[in-house]
Order: sequence, then C-alpha cells, then structure tokens
Amino acid sequence: MELSLVRPSVALADAFSRLRDEVADPSLEEPDFASIVAVDRQHFGAYIDRLRGLEAGTIASKSGVRISTFWTLDERGEILAVSGLRHALTPALLEYGGHIGFAVRPSARRRGVARATLSRLLVEARALGIARARLTCDATNVGSRRVIEGLDGALDDESPSPSANGALVRRYWIDCGA
Repeated sequence: MELSLVRPSVALADAFSRLRDEVADPSLEEPDFASIVAVDRQHFGAYIDRLRGLEAGTIASKSGVRISTFWTLDERGEILAVSGLRHALTPALLEYGGHIGFAVRPSARRRGVARATLSRLLVEARALGIARARLTCDATNVGSRRVIEGLDGALDDESPSPSANGALVRRYWIDCGA
C-alpha cells in the first residue's frame, strides 16, 4: 500500500466527507475524530483555513502552541489517518498530549497505517528542530503502545492524568534522528 503524508487542502473535500461519514457512526465511539465529525461540507473551506492558521500561529490553539495538521492518504487519495504535530510543549502537553497525536480511521486499522504515519511525522518533527518527540497514550490503548514502542519509543513514566479523567497514561520519548 502506497501512503503519503499531506497537509489538508480543499481539493480533498470528497475524501474528507467519506472519512467523516465513517467516523460519524455513533456505534463506533470514536472520540479522536470528534473535531472531524463537527465539520460539515458547507464549512470545509473555513476548516482548512483554520488548520492553516493554527500552523502559522495566526490562530491560537487551545494548547497555546502552533500545530501542523497532516492527513495520511492511500494511493486512491482516501484519508486513512489524521494527525497533529505540535511545534512545542507546554507543561500540560508534557503530561498528556505530547508533540504528536494521530488517529487511524476504523476501516484502515491493523494495516500499518499508524506506524507509517508516525514514522513520517517524526521526519516532520525533525524538520521543525524537534530532537526528541513526546508521545502519550492511554495505557489501555495497546495498538498505540505497540506503534510507539515499535518505533523505539522509550517509556518515560506511567501515571494517572488529571486531564484524562484519571486514566492511566503512558509517556514516551522518541528520537527524531539527527
């Protein structure tokens, strides 16, 4: 499977709609896709403008840091994963969130998409001057744990997170390369 990491664009409106339709199914319980479900076709252009503003720093993010958004596409142009690369860490992001967050659409899971996405995001992080990327995941998220650890993520600690309803969170560092 050919995968590419791209920045969101209005040219991908149809692919975005198909992703949105899949993750909007309430039976899937996909909280990682809540922001995608909230975007309707009519406001897609404004959504893309907002993502660009978050990256440029002209729009403030909730965390207060710049965020680059990426979508992982397959060879047909379908969006298989969404991800965010935070340009810096705040004390809160150090505890929960880290530099990188990603989510793979349900129909694309267990096919190497998460690993390929994270590998490419580490290259992007290095280009931003990030030597070591912080990643966090819920301790119960075995898939994310395997992906992070499979890319040499070093476990820093594991503790309850007040910002995640006391859920046990694993915190990792991954070398972004030289």
